[in-house]
Amino acid sequence: ASSDPRRPRFVYLHLLSPHDPYCFHEGYTERHLEELGVTASPETCLRQPDLQKQANPSDTTKRLVSALYRGEVEQVDGRVGELLTILEGQRRDREVWLFLISDHGEELWEHGAVGHARTLFEEVIHVPLLVQPPRGADIPVDRGITTPVSTIDLSHSWLELAGLAPPPSVSGRS
Repeated sequence: ASSDPRRPRFVYLHLLSPHDPYCFHEGYTERHLEELGVTASPETCLRQPDLQKQANPSDTTKRLVSALYRGEVEQVDGRVGELLTILEGQRRDREVWLFLISDHGEELWEHGAVGHARTLFEEVIHVPLLVQPPRGADIPVDRGITTPVSTIDLSHSWLELAGLAPPPSVSGRS
């Protein structure tokens, strides 16, 4: 917020949630617990290694993990919303390219496991990429692009937007 507005800047914000451990987030998790019919205390945190040791977890455990995960997703959404509010308040939204992406998804027993390091199911590898150009920019936006891309391509896109060429040794495309 205090950086010189005349200088170009690149801001990378990495939010680790939703991720192992799956924890209770006050103000976010409660509604998901109620919706899925399970209970948890504000101190609740479940770790993947402990969950993976369970050969046949109960339906209650699965619903609890799902509720905690949903609360984490909602909590991150709230944090991104706070960032966007700050940018709008400073009128920086008129100069910001916004890229929202996840590095991976989570399997929550859809195929018999929990986590993200053991399978290549859609739940793990198919993640959203949302790109928003600066507000008011005269850039055609195609909201219907459904072509899969790779996260390796993001650095090429960022460099192109900055008017820079990627090093020849770096794979990917813009």
